[in-house]
Amino acid sequence: MIKWYTIGAENGDAGRAYGLFGLLRNSENEEERKRASFWLHKAADAGLQYAKDELKAAEKQPKRPARAQPEHP
Repeated sequence: MIKWYTIGAENGDAGRAYGLFGLLRNSENEEERKRASFWLHKAADAGLQYAKDELKAAEKQPKRPARAQPEHP
């Protein structure tokens, strides 16, 4: 499913960019969370109101601490 959202987002579909944000934002992988933020900004820049609202809400919240990485033996 992420593949098709990515294809749509890369082709300028703001709704798919926002959807990709939704799929990636709670990932445990930091790189995926960074990608989520990228697509959220792309959707907002394209004029999608949901994305603009999400960015405004995020600005009001304190930064969340980085997740601790599990230690490997």
